[in-house]
Amino acid sequence: GPSFAAMGSLVCAFLLCADARRARKLFYVVAWAGAAYAVFAIAAFLFDPTRVLWREKLAYRNALTGTFINRNTAAAFFGTCAVVWLALLGDGLRRLMPPGSRDVVGSVLRAPVGRRRKLGLYAGMWALCCIAMLMTLSRAGILLSLAAMLAAVLTILQLFGTGGGGRFDEGGFADEARLAAYRATLRMIADHPWLGTGLGTFAWSFPPYRGSDVTLLWVWDRAHSTALEIVAEMGIPFAILVFAAWVTMFVVLVHGVRTRRRGRVYPCTALALFSMVSLHSLIDFPLQIPGFAIVAFALVGAGLAQSMRPLESTRRRRAGAANSAY
Repeated sequence: GPSFAAMGSLVCAFLLCADARRARKLFYVVAWAGAAYAVFAIAAFLFDPTRVLWREKLAYRNALTGTFINRNTAAAFFGTCAVVWLALLGDGLRRLMPPGSRDVVGSVLRAPVGRRRKLGLYAGMWALCCIAMLMTLSRAGILLSLAAMLAAVLTILQLFGTGGGGRFDEGGFADEARLAAYRATLRMIADHPWLGTGLGTFAWSFPPYRGSDVTLLWVWDRAHSTALEIVAEMGIPFAILVFAAWVTMFVVLVHGVRTRRRGRVYPCTALALFSMVSLHSLIDFPLQIPGFAIVAFALVGAGLAQSMRPLESTRRRRAGAANSAY
């Protein structure tokens, strides 16, 4: 079910967002939804951090999780929404600047009051989502989200946190429990290399491979690496097909960034998000949570559609020229 929901989100966004107006509307919907969830999540955490949607929280009581159970997924979600807000802000700044100009401050000061207020609103919503992201205390989520924001803004403009610090100091960048789980998952793959154990069977197939080095404090119903879990459940041949599709989407988004002149914000943002969630999924499972996967794949689908739009326009021009010549 969750896998089909994510793929359905990708396909629907790809089909609908060939129209740039629909792509922009989708970006705004995700951005405002993220801001609304950030307000709710921060308020709920400050009021009672021991509950999720009025039900008792069993873990991560010292971290903001929003409407999610896992703080890493919450970080990926709020980081994604922050990237979208920052991309919209960067695109708005780019539109204010004359061609060839790099004077961002001067362009903003010379802009009409209404445009400046709009950019200020975008900046405020971005900061709100960033605050929620930092309050999750997710190491990977914070680092990758910040990297995605930097990549998106640098590409669009073509210009030149304190909450997570404790987690980095406490746990560093490595996690021995996950490394042990990865080794156990690799043993599963070695025993079922071709067909895997079956989609959705990890929670039942993992216990026999769980060694004494895997902590007993957690319930290991996921591999904490979507890539490894796909190989373990579906086998190496199917994983190669998924990897090929992933690489194809990455190449299409890069092509869109390089070829688009107008509306570059869509492939740029989608590429930044796609890179972020891909790297995050190597060490966690945000794309296995439907509440985040549907949003992420919708944005990527919109970016793919807008990346392929120049090719379609070129074909139409060539067809029109051929018909005129005929």
